[in-house]
Amino acid sequence: MIMDWIDDNFGKLLLVGIPAFFALMLWASIADQEQWDGYAKEHHCVAVGIKRGQASTGLSMDGKGSMVTTYTPDQTIYHCDNGEIEIR
Repeated sequence: MIMDWIDDNFGKLLLVGIPAFFALMLWASIADQEQWDGYAKEHHCVAVGIKRGQASTGLSMDGKGSMVTTYTPDQTIYHCDNGEIEIR
């Protein structure tokens, strides 16, 4: 019964679910940035360097012959007056 309802309304679920997911991710990103801004202001964090991003590739060892590529973006290194070093 529930599967019939899902089959009948799958398009509507996608129409609501996908935008809701992206709205949630946007909200989480903004909240994280606001939290960092408050922390950086409170602890007088100063940018002292950049950690360069990198891309790496490798082969899967599961026997299927798949290739994996990962990318890490550049990050800024901050030194704060509480003695901590933050990388963002």
